[in-house]
Amino acid sequence: MPKTWQSLLTSKGYSVRKLEKKYRTHGGIIRSDTDNKDYFFKSSSLPEINKKIENEAKWYAEINPISDQLSVYIPRLIDEGSFNGFSWLIREYFPENLIAADEDKRSVAGWFNRDLLIKSVDFIKQIPALSFSPVVSPEFEPSQDLLSTYLTSTDQEKVINALEMLRRSHSSEFSKYIQSAIGMAKEARLQIAPLSYVDYKLWHFFQSGSGLTLIDAEHISTKSPLHFDISFYFSHLFVTMDRPDLARIAFFHYAEGLSSSEKEIFITHFRPIISRLGLVLLFDAVKDKRATEPSLGLLKLASLHNLDDYIMNLPAASRRGIPPEREGSFRDIHPRGETTGYSVSKINNG
Repeated sequence: MPKTWQSLLTSKGYSVRKLEKKYRTHGGIIRSDTDNKDYFFKSSSLPEINKKIENEAKWYAEINPISDQLSVYIPRLIDEGSFNGFSWLIREYFPENLIAADEDKRSVAGWFNRDLLIKSVDFIKQIPALSFSPVVSPEFEPSQDLLSTYLTSTDQEKVINALEMLRRSHSSEFSKYIQSAIGMAKEARLQIAPLSYVDYKLWHFFQSGSGLTLIDAEHISTKSPLHFDISFYFSHLFVTMDRPDLARIAFFHYAEGLSSSEKEIFITHFRPIISRLGLVLLFDAVKDKRATEPSLGLLKLASLHNLDDYIMNLPAASRRGIPPEREGSFRDIHPRGETTGYSVSKINNG
């Protein structure tokens, strides 16, 4: 924690309880000398992150007042500003009971139940209707392919070559899925959503009372593809969290209430987006020497013509809560997933 931040916080009447650098930001708990309450401080550690911090501050300021109309709670902004060329914010803080704790982000907390999962999906449905103009949005042009758009900070040739080597090294079945995913991600031309959260992950949620609070709004965008948030969330649950049972519930709850034409648009966006995400997750798994089965399973799913039928046959979480009792398995797509099920109405693609 730079002494400059310490001096800023002291001048504003806060004492530092815990502050540390994480990735591209500084953040942690501070205590107000005025009301003796704890708050959360966050700042950029690089000038290029300033706009993202400003994005997040603006989101808290504008969306918190309507939190009672939403399925999740958005923290209240306490203060914001710029200091020595770096943007910062102070937001409301609670004893943050994270769904996926920092020390084990791939493990879901036992108290996270189906009702809370549904609330997190309901908010994805609410996001496009919110009136919010981000300070900055990641660029996305419908005329560009998904790989080029989302891998601008990476040497794309190296990524494609690595995936091609991986394709050749796997069975013919998975080679086919990798090749299909590359084609879908490169050929997709997608509509733009009015508003997307973009970085929609379990570890950005924590329990507050009987509901959920959502943090880390740096990447909110008006330039992301339609249905990106549910596609990203599905991929995150399926691959990163290794919880296909949760991904299945999220998918079908999101699709409830869509007309036939809306479902068709949803699926035509969902396929290429999860293809792109699956390729990047696969590339990261190989690079980090982690298991490739979950991301390969996602690529297989994306390539199937009867995608909704296949997701329907993934194991679902028990009505009694998550994690469910362990009974069946679906080893042909995701070797580590085992759960029990309940009936969910199939999407009607007709």
